[in-house]
Amino acid sequence: MSSEDYDLKKSKSRIGDTRALEYINPNLLKPDPDQPRKKFDEEAIEKMATTLKTQNIINPIEVDESNVIITGEIRWRASKKAGLDRVPIIRLAGLDKDERRERQVIENLHQNALKDVELENAVYEMYLSGRYGKPQRGSGGSKNRDNTITKLAETIGYTQPYVVQIIEAKEFRDRSSNLLNKFETPPKTTHLRETSSLPDEDRIKVLKAASDGKIQTHGTETLATVSKVYKESSKPIKEKLLRGEIGLDEAKKISDRAGGQKLLCSTKEFLEFKRASDEAWARYEEEMEKADPNFEHIRSALECAFVDKPELTLKHICEPLVRFNDLDPSILTVLDAGQKEKVLTVLLESRKKIDEMVKAIKDKE
Repeated sequence: MSSEDYDLKKSKSRIGDTRALEYINPNLLKPDPDQPRKKFDEEAIEKMATTLKTQNIINPIEVDESNVIITGEIRWRASKKAGLDRVPIIRLAGLDKDERRERQVIENLHQNALKDVELENAVYEMYLSGRYGKPQRGSGGSKNRDNTITKLAETIGYTQPYVVQIIEAKEFRDRSSNLLNKFETPPKTTHLRETSSLPDEDRIKVLKAASDGKIQTHGTETLATVSKVYKESSKPIKEKLLRGEIGLDEAKKISDRAGGQKLLCSTKEFLEFKRASDEAWARYEEEMEKADPNFEHIRSALECAFVDKPELTLKHICEPLVRFNDLDPSILTVLDAGQKEKVLTVLLESRKKIDEMVKAIKDKE
């Protein structure tokens, strides 16, 4: 989360700070089983306990009428570890479930203490509570939904776009839970935000590849960059990117060279089409020779036309070579071993023909 997403000065509490301060034995307090934070950093608690032995608790723990902790569970855990016999509390009576959750979420956000899934769950529960307006499940905007999110964002001190992204991430995680639960490490909220431009099926593939280390980002690259390149790539490039066989830079170069246009067929399909076309042309020539004994003379006459029209010869030779020179060796990464062998054969034959033509030119000079 960046500073652009959160501003402590904007967070609003609906409860004033005028309650009386009390002191109570920490053993009389009870944790709230429904509080949004589920995991606690034992090392942080240990460090706080060391501090409390000399400084005591500075910020009071908030509790309800039944001594159930509303906010300050970390302070309570540390006070027990430090062996304190009394801690300062402020008793908040009459809070409903939503008011209680609001205070808990805001405190945890101030401390940046919630894990990704905890944050998504907490913000989404507040969104659905109806406390900030009428919620709307699923993507798609409406005036009521926008107003609801705006009020929620103002309350917890997040920007409105960031709250939208958290809600979208939560809804995606819920509808894709059967697949995401198979990940060794749950994807971060940030990664869910960065892949939101992809359809769910592709989004899962990119997130899984990133989770497995097949897709890696460097410097200013993010999964948003990966998503953009992935969307603009052909199917073979997508598959190689997901398998980690090519890097993001390489995939981007190939995509850019293709002008951002997806190929109409895969490399394998194109090569099969080319082979079938060559075979068909060879059969055509064979049938023409059988049907017309002058077929070879006709072809020779066509070749002689280039002698009479030098500009045709120039165009016939130079244009394909110019296009060939524009190619980058990285395009070969889409081919398998057998296909590369075929390309190598053609290249060697072409080099032989080029050497012959270069020699012919030099011999006439």
